[in-house]
Amino acid sequence: MNRGKRKAAIRFGVFSVLAFILIGVAIFGPLMAPFDPLVSNYTASLSPPDALHLCGTDKLGRDVLSRILCGAGSSFFLTFVMVVLVMVIGTLIGMATALQPSVLLCDEPTSALDVTSGAQAARLLRNLCDSQGISILMVTHNIGLAAAIGDRIAVMYRGELVEEGTGEQIMRSPSEEYTARLLTAVPRLDR
Repeated sequence: MNRGKRKAAIRFGVFSVLAFILIGVAIFGPLMAPFDPLVSNYTASLSPPDALHLCGTDKLGRDVLSRILCGAGSSFFLTFVMVVLVMVIGTLIGMATALQPSVLLCDEPTSALDVTSGAQAARLLRNLCDSQGISILMVTHNIGLAAAIGDRIAVMYRGELVEEGTGEQIMRSPSEEYTARLLTAVPRLDR
């Protein structure tokens, strides 16, 4: 084995061992926690590390190591759930477009996703429109998502069409009060 392949194999091995350890700690961390991370012990408040509390305690006297281990387990669980959810949504979009329909109906396609996963799903839907010529009829309260994906937006209120236009027209100068309220409901950094 030449020198470059050997270094790559060593790096891969080290990375695999570290990943295995991190996943093990994330899964079994809550079981290994020596104390309940939510219970406060005010007599041990802000104590330095010792034999009982290996990483010390916080201001409320909670064991820091126990809190780290339980937090790692929660983080791993949430990450796993989000990955599975994104895979399911991607599979559903793939199944829906396998027969190359002319119209795809999406009812709140990103409502259960975090911001990053929702943006990926939105890009996927937009690419489907552009590459396969599929029209998307999207039902959503997220008017920013509708403007990012759609060529035209129709705003409905109480079952009636109240406004229609391009994404830019609707976002810049809404003519209906309900559309303006939808736009103010979207969180923005400049407000």
